[in-house]
Amino acid sequence: MKIIQKLTEALKCSEKDIMRLLGISKPTLDKYKNGITEKQVIRILKKILTQQKLDGKQFMENLRSRFDANTNRDLANELGLTQQAFYQYERRRIGVKEVATLIKKAREHFVRNSIKPIIEFYPITKSATTHGAQSQIIDTGKNSKRGQKIREFLSKKHGIYLFYNSQGKLLYIGKAEKTHLWQEINNAYNRTRADQKIYSVKHPTTGSSFEPAFKSPRQIKKISFKLHDLAAYFSAYEVEGALVHHLEAAIIRMVPNDNLNAKIEKIVISRV
Repeated sequence: MKIIQKLTEALKCSEKDIMRLLGISKPTLDKYKNGITEKQVIRILKKILTQQKLDGKQFMENLRSRFDANTNRDLANELGLTQQAFYQYERRRIGVKEVATLIKKAREHFVRNSIKPIIEFYPITKSATTHGAQSQIIDTGKNSKRGQKIREFLSKKHGIYLFYNSQGKLLYIGKAEKTHLWQEINNAYNRTRADQKIYSVKHPTTGSSFEPAFKSPRQIKKISFKLHDLAAYFSAYEVEGALVHHLEAAIIRMVPNDNLNAKIEKIVISRV
């Protein structure tokens, strides 16, 4: 019974695909080409059904597609496995236990790497942007190499950022989910917020005259401030995309009376 020839014709696949499908070596395939007994067919079918193995090549293609990974290196970085492991998966069929192990390792990798500190309680040095229209958190001019490196790193990452006052007390929590951290941090730093108020006095910003307060009294009242008027330090954390919103919401909900965030974010629990 020329089963190998019939299989390649029926499935429109190569002999290598048949070897992968049946879990056999090249010498065994050559032996089967000359004919195969009914007993051998039953043994092969039993082996396939018992092992419940997946086609490794197809499995890897699906994994890369699911994780938007172009190469096995990208996939290895995403799931925390080695390129060699994925190379081996592609060349044979994969058992259920191996898939379970892969899921377990990927979960452990996610837990270990889902939140990474980038910079913590870094002093803010209010600086003008290139166009001078806004302020930015640190100097990134040609004489500030460290500032340039911080900007470059934050410009590649998404996550959570926090602002603190001069005493190190929390002022504001924000997230960079769709935009990168550098852009979002500086946007928040310049944003006017109606509910971001503290008691203060408005002083003249033009002219050169001066009158003491006992001659020209000014009322102490709540005034809206931008973060760049209040913040002295900032922190930034790289966070796995799926966790960004949840982490921001969790921090805000933990300290609702100790920050200037106007909205108490909701933590959405997925029900399977």
